[in-house]
Formats: sequence, C-alpha cells, structure tokens
Amino acid sequence: MDRITRINLTNVRTYTSASLDLTGVTVLIGDNGVGKSTIIEVCEILRRMASTEFTGQFFGFHRAPQLIRAGATRMEIGVTVTSDVHGEFPVHYQATWESRGGVLAVVAEIIDYGPLPTDKDPTRILQRTEAGGWALEKGAQVPLRGPQLDPSRLNLAVAHLLSHPSVARLCSALEKIHVHLPLDLSPAWAASAQQRPLGVRGASPLVPADRVALGATNLANVYQALKNDFGDDHWQATMEVVRLGLGSNVESVSVRPDAASNVALWLKYRVPDMQVPAAGLSDGILAWLAFVALDRFPAPRSLLAIDEVDLHLHPYLLSRVLDLCAATSSRHPVLLTTHSDRLLDMLPAPSEQVVLAQSNADGSTSLLRPDPTTLAAWLERYSGYGRVRAEGYEYTMYPGKA
Repeated sequence: MDRITRINLTNVRTYTSASLDLTGVTVLIGDNGVGKSTIIEVCEILRRMASTEFTGQFFGFHRAPQLIRAGATRMEIGVTVTSDVHGEFPVHYQATWESRGGVLAVVAEIIDYGPLPTDKDPTRILQRTEAGGWALEKGAQVPLRGPQLDPSRLNLAVAHLLSHPSVARLCSALEKIHVHLPLDLSPAWAASAQQRPLGVRGASPLVPADRVALGATNLANVYQALKNDFGDDHWQATMEVVRLGLGSNVESVSVRPDAASNVALWLKYRVPDMQVPAAGLSDGILAWLAFVALDRFPAPRSLLAIDEVDLHLHPYLLSRVLDLCAATSSRHPVLLTTHSDRLLDMLPAPSEQVVLAQSNADGSTSLLRPDPTTLAAWLERYSGYGRVRAEGYEYTMYPGKA
C-alpha cells in the first residue's frame, strides 16, 4: 500500500519553505493564523491533482491566485509517496506555478522514482520547464507535446500520456488522500431561521458512498452503506465502536428515507425506547458518529488529514477519537490539527508526534519539532506535552523560538 509520507511547500500563503514528514499520528499545533489549516487544504489540493477537473477546482474551490505568498511570484507544492511493498521505491512529485497577471501558470513539473535521500540520484520520469521537457517512455526521453505543455494543466491530469508505473502509483495515492473538516453543526432552529440547509443534521440525496465526504455531508449515505454493504459482522462491530463513545444505551443507528428519495440519520436508544433524528442530536454525538464512519468505512487511504479534531468533542470522546486515529495510523499516516492541551497530554510519544507551526518575525511560518531531551526533562515533572504548554514552558523545547 502506498502512503503519503512528505509534503513540501514553497511560497504557499505563510510558508516560504517547509517540509512535513508524515508517519503514524502527526499533530500540528500553533497559534491562530500560522497556517495549520493551509496544510489541510494542501492535502485536499493534492487529492484533486490527478483529476481531469483539477484546473477548474484549483481556481474555483481553492482560489489558486490567493494561495501564493504575498510578494512571491512562484509557488511550489510537492509530495512523496512511499510503499510498504518490498522493492518499491518512493515517488516524488513537485509542481511549480508562476503568477502572471493574476493567473497562476504551470511552469515546472518533475516526477522522480527512487530512494530519497540517497547518494544515488533517483530516476527522473518527468521533467517539464517553460522551455519544454520530456517524459521517460520505455527507457527513452520522449519530448513533451501538446496538452503536456499546456500552462493551465498539470501532466497528472493527462497521466495516460505517461506510461511509467510510478505515475499510476502516484495518481492512485493522491486520489486516496482523505480530508475531514469540522462538521457544520448549526442547530436546526438556527439554520431554519437563517433559511439555510440543515447540513449533516438534515436529509441528503440517496447516493452511493465511496468515502466520507468533506464535512461528512454524506454521513447518512455512509451509514446506509455500513449497514447494508459490508455484512452483518462488520455492522455489529461498527455499532460496538459507536457504543464505545456513546454508551450501551444506544441500540442502533438507522437511516430513514423520505418521499423525495432523501435519507436522514437517526439514533435509536434502548431506554427510553425512542429514536432521535440527527436534527435533535448534540454536536458531540454527531461528531463522534462521523469519526466512527471514518474509522469503519473500508475505503483505501494513503493519508487521513483531520482539521480541528477536538472541535465539538467532550474530553472523553476526544480520547476515543485519538484511539481510533492511532489504530488507523498502522495502515496510513494520520495528520491532525488541534488547540487542545488535553489531546496533547494523551500522546504517547509527543517528541515524535508534535509539530509546531511557528510564526516568524517576517510573517512566514516554520514547522518545528520539539527537542526530545528538553521535552523528556519536562515530562518528568508534568503529565504531558499539553500540561507543559499550559504552564508556559513550550518555548523552551524549540531552539531559537522566542
């Protein structure tokens, strides 16, 4: 299975140059506005890169010109894909855009296949510049032509023109990135008063689910699939996970259709014997049901990135979510952002898991890992990283941090 093991950024919003290595559970922390959510958005951009619809989504959804750092003219996004299959080398991809009159144009792309880092140079599969470029085809460098040089498109979007198997691996790994954002949990009465959709609390069209959508907007469809598509044993195990967070009084999660072919989520309790629609469930319960769906829906993933993992959750449920993430991280990396000291206290290896997004004097952001020796000394006195931070000693763990 291929995994996303590194993300590189150059001149993306507050990042002038940054690399984030991903293994197990990585927890990204830092003040508001330093770029934690930018990393999550970049994960979603990477997911879309291999799609033929990427250009429209890049400019329409992500407002691409606004991604480039103020004062910069070029922006780069790179990724490394690593396999757990013996003999499969990592694949590294990097795309470079240049700002031209308010529009971003693709000016460079590379794909490398080989061990990184190493004394031996990896095999270059694709080399694209403004002047032209080539792709490796059956051991020969074949010049790029036509759509492969279109400045509005990435070559991954026309990947059928690139025959090296590493390109297929790269595209597949990017498509398997899953991003989870905080749920839109406005109370039903507030949404109705503002004449807005109910979001996850309301009904949604009955459509097949292949993953948990952004913001879990298809949560009812995911539970419909969990109940009907993967066997009774899988469903009973899913309900055990639901009860792990919500208690044994929960009898079942059900999905009800309406006359308009929409479906809505309901929760059935044993005592009193009643069913409660999603519109009547608490924020924390709905958030937990979304995390259970992420854990139990058997969609292949190369990376799971979760923004503000602690939002809406009671500390008890937060510890359960962290347990789910830890179990999932044996299959693929998990990236979390948080402001929760409680979650940081729960981490078993904070020196390896915590990454601080720090704002520098020039407004740029650096990604730093704590000094393990200093952190170990503080953990002899305090119960966890969160407690050290709450006591005001976080700055001591990062050399050069003011």
